Amino acid sequence: MSQSFFKRRVAIWIALPSLLVVTLGFRGDGQASRTATLALVRTLPDPSATATIVREAGPNGRTIILMREDNADAATLATALTSLSMSREKYGDPPTNELVIKLRGHRAPSSLSADERRLTDAYLSRLRDANPREELEGFGPARTIVVPLGQLQPVARK
Repeated sequence: MSQSFFKRRVAIWIALPSLLVVTLGFRGDGQASRTATLALVRTLPDPSATATIVREAGPNGRTIILMREDNADAATLATALTSLSMSREKYGDPPTNELVIKLRGHRAPSSLSADERRLTDAYLSRLRDANPREELEGFGPARTIVVPLGQLQPVARK
């Protein structure tokens, strides 16, 4: 797929949460919006992964994006948010089974738009300032923040 396709997809899913925050963090239909926990951890189970996304099943299942604290950057976070978006489209929200997505490789920081850079830098700044309070099972203490996710639009299936 073309790089511009991924840039557009990332731009949509990076900008959408900020729009939700601006609109007081809730949807107009009165239902709670979906959120994701962003976490900085010391190590990931797969040393070759740059980030791991865990999507727990069921209506109370959490979505967690884990990144190593020593090499988390805006491009990694933007890639993770794009992968999460594609997973939500493919498997629904929430998924019927737990999903674990391991990201490998590095996206060029220059591929981020100004809006993507601004939002991901803000998220990373908040993460780095957070106290390592939460104990994430299997990952140890983590710096975490919760961010809103955009609402999925129903997709017509053939």
